[in-house]
Amino acid sequence: GDGVLTGAAACAASVIIDNGFALDHVSSNTMLANDLDPSVYSLIILSDYLGKMIPINTQTAIASYVQNGGSLLMIGGFLSFAGLDRCYTGTAIANVLPVKIGATDDRRNVPQGIVPKPTAGSVFETLDWSKPPVICGYNDLDICEDAEILLTGSHLSINGNNVSLLPETVPLCVRKKVGRGLSTALAFDLAPHWVGGFLDWGRERVVLHGAGRPVEMGTIYREFVTILIESSINNLSGDRE
Repeated sequence: GDGVLTGAAACAASVIIDNGFALDHVSSNTMLANDLDPSVYSLIILSDYLGKMIPINTQTAIASYVQNGGSLLMIGGFLSFAGLDRCYTGTAIANVLPVKIGATDDRRNVPQGIVPKPTAGSVFETLDWSKPPVICGYNDLDICEDAEILLTGSHLSINGNNVSLLPETVPLCVRKKVGRGLSTALAFDLAPHWVGGFLDWGRERVVLHGAGRPVEMGTIYREFVTILIESSINNLSGDRE
């Protein structure tokens, strides 16, 4: 998803490739194969990829793959979760996500920004959160009871010269075991425009070229995506049964 590989998809894809992973990318306007075998992959990532572009047989195969030890990551966007038009509502894939997908639009645009923060013990705690970035939109996730929250967000409130964080938080990254597999949901996109200042997070900058075009990003953004991908792979250090 996320368009073509040399477009918005290059933001996350360049980090994946830079970390030494092999990547098969399917653009947002290309149908997934009806006979796709998910078991050949360590991780299936759905990012701004419309549910109806996945044949019913393939959706069932992906759900079975997760239940039997595979790994799934859904990244937020207009075509993720319920999204613009009930993108994954009532699908087999929805049954293996760590969130409950409703029938109404769950997109939330946040022009004043939302500040992310890791939960205690989260895999993201190792990053430098002393000067966090802001994101500008997310999917409003209704998390499953047995899901682990890894990242939350607080809305910024800017009224004249008064700047504050609202006390309520929203889940931004959640994860749960599904059968013998692992399923992760990231509520915001990793590419413009929802990614906001997140793409530039980090005092130093790096340019990656692996996705077919140069992508400039902050070093902590690169670290965040690396942790997200590596921690989303079930049994990364061992063989999946």
